Amino acid sequence: MPRAAVSVPASRPSTAQELIYPTHGCRDVLRRHGIKPHDHARDNRRHIKELQQQVSERKAAAEAEAAKAASKAARPRAE
Repeated sequence: MPRAAVSVPASRPSTAQELIYPTHGCRDVLRRHGIKPHDHARDNRRHIKELQQQVSERKAAAEAEAAKAASKAARPRAE
């Protein structure tokens, strides 16, 4: 029984190409197919920056509240 002809896409590398230029993980396969892999490190850096900004805003708000409370306590009362 003869085998059916299977069409191989032109972008599929030959065995010789696979031996000479092996792929190094799934991200390399994506790059070779023209797809830009997602940069998770960039997302992590952005998230850390946002968290640092939130912490600095909270710290500034706490310092302003402490300064306000200290100025109220230092004010002499008129009796």
